[in-house]
Amino acid sequence: MQPITEKRRHERYLAVCNTKVFDAETRRYRAGQSLNLSTGGALLAIRHGEQLREGQLIRVAIESNGAEGLVRRGDMVDARVVRNEGVGGNACVIAVQYAEPQTVAVAA
Repeated sequence: MQPITEKRRHERYLAVCNTKVFDAETRRYRAGQSLNLSTGGALLAIRHGEQLREGQLIRVAIESNGAEGLVRRGDMVDARVVRNEGVGGNACVIAVQYAEPQTVAVAA
């Protein structure tokens, strides 16, 4: 991963990883990919995520251990949607802020 240089609270890293988002309001999981990550949040491309709105509380899992497609409940973290860029089609880009800072593994 390489850092993105911007004035942000947390340093961001370009990273494409499989993700899952759980929407408690609809009780549905949505699959997607991360676009960038930081200890404070992430930018995610989510399939069928157009219903996710700013301020909505969700749970997020970002694949990092090679357990492709398998997400345990304990692997998910609480987050809040801070932006939905709604790119159209059957996908959208959302920015999320984690409820608690997370570790970002940086590959050497």
